[in-house]
Amino acid sequence: MKLPKILLLGGLLLSSTAFAGAWTEPLTVKDVSVSVNEGRFAKAQLRVTFDKPPVTSVCAATEKLAVYDPSDMNAWIQTWSSILLTAQAQNKKVQIYMTTCRANSVPLLYGVRVINQ
Repeated sequence: MKLPKILLLGGLLLSSTAFAGAWTEPLTVKDVSVSVNEGRFAKAQLRVTFDKPPVTSVCAATEKLAVYDPSDMNAWIQTWSSILLTAQAQNKKVQIYMTTCRANSVPLLYGVRVINQ
């Protein structure tokens, strides 16, 4: 009876770490844009350009940008664009959270935090 419990617990731990995301190192926001019906992969897109590629263990980005592109304009686009624009206006660094990247090594943004340095 102990073996199935141990296997279940091990499987849960492995699955949560295998699909975990990562935060980038601090980045400087250079440009923020929001578009509707213009994005290549979806109807709405938040696109952020940084001073350097947002590299993590999850995504070896080669370009200096990250995107979030849901099927429609949503509260995440509004919240993250507000945070990013505020950081840019105040010359604060940000970190972005990503869980994956596209085949072309462009990170998919799934979180933003402003860094006080």
